[in-house]
Amino acid sequence: MVFKLLQSVAKRWKRIKGFKKLELVVNNVEFQDGEQVTDQSDRGAT
Repeated sequence: MVFKLLQSVAKRWKRIKGFKKLELVVNNVEFQDGEQVTDQSDRGAT
């Protein structure tokens, strides 16, 4: 019964977009607007 239920649900599942970035999110890498934020501490304040 559960197997049939999972089969029917799997037909409607969507793939996770950005799955490759999931490891970065887990490792607390910062993102802004979908792009990885790089360390900009070497830039001088203007």
